Amino acid sequence: MCSVQDIHTYQTVEFYLWEEEVPIQDRMSTALSSTWTSMSRGLIRGQSWTICPWSQGQADNVRWYPTCVPLGTRRVLVLGGDRVDTEGVHTDPGPSADFPIVFDSSKPAGQQWTVLPSTAEEHFSYYPFSFQLSDGKVFMGGSHYWCVDGSEAEPCFEVPPTSEKLDLALGTWTAVDTSAFKGGSSALFRVDRIIKAGGGTLTNQEGACCVSNPTNSVAIIDLQSATPVWTSVASMNHPRLHFYLVMLPDGKILAVGGGEGQSPDTPCSDPVYEAEMYDPVANTWTVMASMQEKRMYHSTALLLPDATVVAAGGQQGAPQLTAEIYNPPYLFQSGTRPDIYYLPTTMYYGERFEITMTTDPTQITQVSLIRLGAATHSFDQGQRFMWLNFIIDPQTGNLAIAPPDHEYLAPPGYYMLFVLDDGVPSEGAVIQLTKP
Repeated sequence: MCSVQDIHTYQTVEFYLWEEEVPIQDRMSTALSSTWTSMSRGLIRGQSWTICPWSQGQADNVRWYPTCVPLGTRRVLVLGGDRVDTEGVHTDPGPSADFPIVFDSSKPAGQQWTVLPSTAEEHFSYYPFSFQLSDGKVFMGGSHYWCVDGSEAEPCFEVPPTSEKLDLALGTWTAVDTSAFKGGSSALFRVDRIIKAGGGTLTNQEGACCVSNPTNSVAIIDLQSATPVWTSVASMNHPRLHFYLVMLPDGKILAVGGGEGQSPDTPCSDPVYEAEMYDPVANTWTVMASMQEKRMYHSTALLLPDATVVAAGGQQGAPQLTAEIYNPPYLFQSGTRPDIYYLPTTMYYGERFEITMTTDPTQITQVSLIRLGAATHSFDQGQRFMWLNFIIDPQTGNLAIAPPDHEYLAPPGYYMLFVLDDGVPSEGAVIQLTKP
């Protein structure tokens, strides 16, 4: 295994369903031997697929391009987007959906959707960057899609880059701050700390919406501050539109894909093949390995349980029917990678649990928890990252980990848990977080 810290690779595979069996030490020099699978095992180790029934929601709540915010109360808040007709037909642009709605699966059929009071109505656009905070309120930090409520002559207009917090109990919004740019992607990278980066400006071109003039700007906001403001931090090396920010197990952030074309006529031109990694502690961006395919509009990027990142798809002309696996530098460090032997399938809020390891637990320096992703249109609506406290149990010698204290810190659901030895992560173990 190499000890050079800046070694990192991308490898291309055909795209539909994929399972990788190449040993970590062989990833630098070998082409992937890949197979298509039914995903009965799948990419999530120890999990299986279950077919769940789908049903049509209430007709007046059908949305086009909204954000779905997982709430700590086992509900889902739906924000922004366009409304569509009772047949589910969307016209572009369609009438904006200004009223937030909440889905509660615990209620009987026909009563699961609740429209928030008129005081909560707000004019958002497509896929607003929204996250539940540790105090239970929901933060909305802007959006890079603005094609809403236009006319044929003026099909879209820009929504100001304002930021607001929603009090779900009162149904009211409170202004937080106005940033200098809207952002092209965003992530909750620590508890109540949010980053957004890139994006561009909006132009109307012959009856169509175009986003152009991408920026490399980056800003962070700390919602635990008495007066939260967007603070500019180190800029990316490339301007980017239509890209993703992916949280890694070591707390760093990977910028994947996008385009840097400046012309409104070709907003998805000049693809950015190089990934970049942001270190929030050092406030630095480092150029990483280049992808082999362009990944821009209608692409996706997700962290996988083995601590690699998959970048897939894209629609620039012909659809990109390929996927690429990114192997970050931490997979090429010398030494033994931490290995989890056993952990429970479920962890409960505020109740410490233990895991056993095949490697020395006393060498573990960090434990991270990352919610399974739900990525589309440059924004992962499910992704959340937090560090967990831990000790070595003096009686068992096992790693004893403290889960989140309450549901607002981390909504119920499935997460990947990683243990790290001096920045090198184990494979992620999928674990469910829930109430006792």
